[in-house]
Amino acid sequence: MNDTKSNAQEELSQMEQVSTAINELSSTSQEVSQQAVVAEEEAKKARKNVESGNVKASFEDISTSVESISEINTLVATAARE
Repeated sequence: MNDTKSNAQEELSQMEQVSTAINELSSTSQEVSQQAVVAEEEAKKARKNVESGNVKASFEDISTSVESISEINTLVATAARE
């Protein structure tokens, strides 16, 4: 009887760990998605600036896009370690 109770408690603990991991992955996925949207928007702005000859603004947009991509890499690396 004690073994059954112990096994049930262990299963519950493992299910809670899986649930926590799923929640963390979901949160990370949302953050990655948000950063990808920012990177895309900045890339579009950079393209428009290049097409209009505004090189300085395009460099700023590209810089922001690179920062967003870097943030994505950090989020993915952190999630992979957890």
